[in-house]
Amino acid sequence: MNRIHSSVFRKSLVFLLTLALLGGLAVGFDGGDGSSGNPYEISTCGQLQDMRGDIDANYELVSDIDCSATSNWNSGNGFKPVGNGSSPFSGVLNGNGNEVRNLNINRGSKSNVGLFGFIINGKVENIDVVNVNIKGLENVGGLVGYNRGGLVSSSYSAGRVSGSRRLGGLVGLLDTSSISSSYSAADVSASGNYVGGLVGLNSGGQVSSSYSVGDVSGTANVGGLVGLLDGGGVSSSYSVGDVSASSNGGGLIGFVGSGSVGDSYWDTESSGQSSSAGGIGLTTSEMTGSTAESDMNFFDFTNTWSTVLSSDYDTDSDSYPILRERERENQLVALNVFSNILTSPGSDSVTGGNTSKNNLEADRATTDWAGFYGTLDQTVSLSDGSTFYQWTAGEVTGAAILAAPTGNSFSGDEGNLAAPNDVSQLNHVPTSGTEKVSNTYNEGIGQPADLSAEATNSTTVNYGDADDFKNYLFKSTADNGNNPIFAAEAKDSATGFDGSTVDYQLLVGSEGSEDDSVSFNFYAKIQ
Repeated sequence: MNRIHSSVFRKSLVFLLTLALLGGLAVGFDGGDGSSGNPYEISTCGQLQDMRGDIDANYELVSDIDCSATSNWNSGNGFKPVGNGSSPFSGVLNGNGNEVRNLNINRGSKSNVGLFGFIINGKVENIDVVNVNIKGLENVGGLVGYNRGGLVSSSYSAGRVSGSRRLGGLVGLLDTSSISSSYSAADVSASGNYVGGLVGLNSGGQVSSSYSVGDVSGTANVGGLVGLLDGGGVSSSYSVGDVSASSNGGGLIGFVGSGSVGDSYWDTESSGQSSSAGGIGLTTSEMTGSTAESDMNFFDFTNTWSTVLSSDYDTDSDSYPILRERERENQLVALNVFSNILTSPGSDSVTGGNTSKNNLEADRATTDWAGFYGTLDQTVSLSDGSTFYQWTAGEVTGAAILAAPTGNSFSGDEGNLAAPNDVSQLNHVPTSGTEKVSNTYNEGIGQPADLSAEATNSTTVNYGDADDFKNYLFKSTADNGNNPIFAAEAKDSATGFDGSTVDYQLLVGSEGSEDDSVSFNFYAKIQ
């Protein structure tokens, strides 16, 4: 009997291990016990899959997760949705702002498909699912297929969602549930009805302070935000994606059986839809930039929404409003207007004003200011020596930025760059005496002009002709303006101080002496 039991045990163990390898299952979590005070900790895609084993527990992501391997799981069917009709997920997942990337689900004959297939009274929050490729039959969503009585908040989806009907970029079927402070950039395509950029069918649920920017297509009841509203409501939300439908296609809502739509908008130009079953239609210019605050006047731009302006430090063009409580960069990426700021390895240390690894050349040292110039072709390397990003700029436009002192590294809210202040605050760039800018570089070859007039009357510092560089001074609102941030207009192969060909040149108030050193963090903005 012992030999028989042992044989059965070994065969069972082999079977379970085979399932683990084929299905991508992990053994255990990184920590926690699944309670509300000590949730299971997840850092791998296999651990995400293991949530199916305890659908009432509490979970949290402790890192971003790459699920690329799921394309080969389960004989190509991919990730198995967490929760189904007979065993719905009723626990809690807090993503802590982390991303789940490259999730693949290929289950065209199955309903209730998404990272979460079926939720009843569960809660999913603070999670982003990016570059998903999800295919199902009915009730298919980038994050949740079927959500009954549950809560989805502060979450985001991007990628592709496809199937037959009741498809949404974030949630397929919203049944007496709620979505708040969330958005989707997923493209959604269906062969049938009830298709929305955020929600396919809203049956008695509530959608608030959310938006969608992905393209949507289906046969009937197709909306930029919600395909069919059948009870419940939509408030303080918008959509801008292209909407294609054979019938009942709407810029914001495809069709309303019952329910209410308030304080919500759609873009009549980008959606290709001049009408909607609910909401207010506006043009692109009315919904973007500074005009959004006046034209989308039902939105709360003080507490909930923020405008996106071409003058912002991290974007090159006006765009649609974004949610204040959600991570800014991801939203700008979703809107396709993010302009990356790259940091070079280390900092620039300035001794006595004029030493720099950025090709600084000068006849003499100064005690009160520094001049930097160089090209924007560079390789950004990590501390282990590996290449993080190699940037060989061609037609350079953008900005070069220095932040002082060491430690001001644009962390968190990226430094909260304020509008340029009066350049008279460039109090460490003397405009008279032997230390003035005109006397620092070789005279006669592309030297800067005397700054006295510009420093008192202008918000920019101009050098010589209009085609020369401009410098700006910013104050960081994060530290009450105590640490200045200097920015220079970047141009492609322009003439620098000494006649050399450079992409930027930058004046910096160093507050240094010949015996002291001040460090600056160097950034470049691609436009």
